[in-house]
Amino acid sequence: MAVLAVVLVMLPNWFGWPVIFPILGAVMLVLAVTLVVVALAAARRMAVTVVLDDERLRVQGEGRTQSADWSDVVKVTRATGRITLHRRNGSRVALVLPRGGAGDLNALGVDIARRLDANRGYQS
Repeated sequence: MAVLAVVLVMLPNWFGWPVIFPILGAVMLVLAVTLVVVALAAARRMAVTVVLDDERLRVQGEGRTQSADWSDVVKVTRATGRITLHRRNGSRVALVLPRGGAGDLNALGVDIARRLDANRGYQS
């Protein structure tokens, strides 16, 4: 969109076309910049904080909190960019790392396993 906007702004210089094209180009450029700003703001809002303690896992973000007690977790699955905790009642808590996201699911998975083991009384 931004490239097309620049082309529209330059058309009168290249071909002597009417002045309406630079105006349309300027409007498109403003829209392109606005789209980038909105996308960045949306990505920031999607950030969550994962808090692990001895009793539960809490996921805080986007104006809401999800939690799962360790004693309530019956299964943990792992896929590329995702850890899913399956609760006894059939519901799930999914921890998803988007492409390019900053986070270490490997370290988080190790910490979750350690806390689950401790909750169940397992020792290494």
